[in-house]
Amino acid sequence: MPLSLAEQNFRKKKILILSGVFLLSFSLLSLEVSLTRVLSVVLSYHFVFVVISVALLGISGGALFLQLFRPELPKERNIFVLFLFSFLFSLSTFLCLLSLLWISNHEKFTGKVLIYSLILLLPFFFAGAFLSEVFRSFPRESSRIYFADLIGASLGAVATIPLLNLWGGMNNCFFLSIVLLIASSLFLFAQKSKEQRVLVVFSSLVTVLVALFLLGELKGWIGLDIPIGKNPEKQSYVALKTSSARGKIIETKWSAYGRTDLVSFERNPEVMVIYIDGTAGSPMLRFSGNLEDPGPIIEGLKYSTPGYFPFFFLREGEKDEALIIGPGGGRDILLSLLGGVSRVEAVEINKSLVEIVSRYSWFNGGIYSDFENVKIKVDEGRNFLRTKGKKYDLIILQFPYTETSHSLEGYSLTENFLFTTDSIEDYLNHLTREGRLVVACERHIEVQRLVTLSLVVLRKKGIEIEEGMKRIYTLGSQKKKYLFVLKKESFKRGEVLRRYRAMIELGYEPEFSYFPYLKENLNEELKALEEGRISLEEFIKLSLKRGSTISPVSDNNPFFFKLDKGIPKPILLILHSALGGVFLATLLPLLFLRRSLNFWERSIIFKFPFLYALLGLGFMLVEISLIQRFSLFLGHPVLSLSLLLFSILTGASVGSLKSGSISGDKIQKGISRSCLLVSILLFSYVILIPFLFGKLQGQSLMLRLSVSFLICGVLGFLMGFPFPLGIRLLKEKKGEMLIPWMWAINGGSSVLGSVVTVIIAISFGFNEVLLLGSFCYLLSFLIFYS
Repeated sequence: MPLSLAEQNFRKKKILILSGVFLLSFSLLSLEVSLTRVLSVVLSYHFVFVVISVALLGISGGALFLQLFRPELPKERNIFVLFLFSFLFSLSTFLCLLSLLWISNHEKFTGKVLIYSLILLLPFFFAGAFLSEVFRSFPRESSRIYFADLIGASLGAVATIPLLNLWGGMNNCFFLSIVLLIASSLFLFAQKSKEQRVLVVFSSLVTVLVALFLLGELKGWIGLDIPIGKNPEKQSYVALKTSSARGKIIETKWSAYGRTDLVSFERNPEVMVIYIDGTAGSPMLRFSGNLEDPGPIIEGLKYSTPGYFPFFFLREGEKDEALIIGPGGGRDILLSLLGGVSRVEAVEINKSLVEIVSRYSWFNGGIYSDFENVKIKVDEGRNFLRTKGKKYDLIILQFPYTETSHSLEGYSLTENFLFTTDSIEDYLNHLTREGRLVVACERHIEVQRLVTLSLVVLRKKGIEIEEGMKRIYTLGSQKKKYLFVLKKESFKRGEVLRRYRAMIELGYEPEFSYFPYLKENLNEELKALEEGRISLEEFIKLSLKRGSTISPVSDNNPFFFKLDKGIPKPILLILHSALGGVFLATLLPLLFLRRSLNFWERSIIFKFPFLYALLGLGFMLVEISLIQRFSLFLGHPVLSLSLLLFSILTGASVGSLKSGSISGDKIQKGISRSCLLVSILLFSYVILIPFLFGKLQGQSLMLRLSVSFLICGVLGFLMGFPFPLGIRLLKEKKGEMLIPWMWAINGGSSVLGSVVTVIIAISFGFNEVLLLGSFCYLLSFLIFYS
């Protein structure tokens, strides 16, 4: 079949065109990740997922627009159209970023999720129009184009981490708008036209202006930034916006983990607070460095915070070694040292926080740096614990969750693995015989869920509920917060009585407290558990009647802080939006095209749309579930996100390139066989991955990285075949006019896949998500099997 004029142009200018696709895809992926960091500062974490998901529906909308309003493929100026869409993508990105800066500085827009969503919808709309146009223009070259697209996205995933660490979320977004302008210029040079000289000057001028703007931001000449303290739902609002606190930001650090701010207080100069993305406030106390004379404020912490309560009763030999997970501003380290702990290891996942606390040693007494018996590690708590063979007398956690977004899809990865049945088992395995797990909580329901998790683990070890409750005590007060303590061995009656008396003397409330053996007026439900008057299942049902859930969670569904019954409303909002997007993307073209479709095109209507819907849905199910599963194995959610995206997308890009060698008469078989192999591999991963993790957890990071890259790379290689082969098959059957329609369906289904992943993971688990992904590829195999 002779080459079309567009395909001849591609052969002549393929380096410029593929380079432009590469840079655009690089920027698109990096922009998605960077925007989650930016939005986490101004919005609550679940609304970040809403905004990003609605914005990504713009990709589907751009492709749908192309299908409905540009149904005929231009013969000569198709490359110029690519320049137009890519330039509009870059320009709209810059203008939308300026709009975000403006509205985030006005409190009347606080929490207006729809406004943020509509603003970000525009650049992704042009991205969708570009991607569908480039594949429609050169369908025979879809394997190469998809290779450039995926390899750009994979490198974008890796590069985003150092770029965010270098200059933060908003500045990185501005940098990406410059990269997009450069990408659009490549298409301008790829096709000569009478307007080229004028457009080159105009494009260059815009690029220079945006670059000067970024330079001004980096030098501090402009001084624009996403503010914290505008959202009343964030902890920083009280600190920065109320006259009683009079807080002031004295240092800010951006990183891939988020924005870290240090706030001082005019009315309380003895305390500073460190916020992550405007929430998760962690106090840093003024301390002289002298444990013998810490001062009245720090001495008062012994009686005002539940975190010190266990130290009143620990004997020699019960406090030699302590592990603190999430030490924040160092308060728990200070309390441990005041309590007589001989050696403290503290594990903090946020490197920026560690750097700030270390730099302010003049204020905090060098709590991170000047005590020889205190060691600070930057790591994820569970990963650190699993790589160590030692045991601790105390494992201490202080309200360690952040309610901030640390993932591409914005919701599922906000949970961590610190509070699951598997984590409780790890803690018990790393405690000495008299050791205990100590957790300070914000709400009593969190204490109840910790009780549930612990009893499930103990029952697994052959310890029944009544006996298990003798290893637990809790105390709480609405003013002083709450404490959960789990001991490896049972408490003795005399030990419990002393703790009960101290609880009363210190002003804690019996209705929120529980001690074994005692008949006094304590929390009735926990006493009923101990005495066998209710079962654990009935205990969980009592909470459900109050609208909350305290059912056990595992590493397979680590949603400890999802305490409300049912699926969260923001998730349902995205589900309905995504379903609406897929519905429109599927049906609108049918209404417009039903008369112009020939017989063959009518016969494939129920084939290709299903394929691209299943590919979009299946890819997201697999990608998100694997990122979640590997984050514990690798030890850091940001590292996991970067590596997993890189390995899957790099493998898929190689697979796409390889698919180009499949001859035209074997394309359909190539689609069906690759989908079948993906389905089989995913099914085997459900069984294989937990086994490998169990064997390799605790091994060197390099070995774990290599295994992860191999597992995901092989899978990605096979996943890279169906999409470009489907484009080629459309071309072979003279159905290239339908390519934007397929892109619209695939884009909407991808967003649907992200929200379905969260719903299934909450309801069942990530293994079940992976199984559903396997089923999607199996259906794709059946559709094209012949």
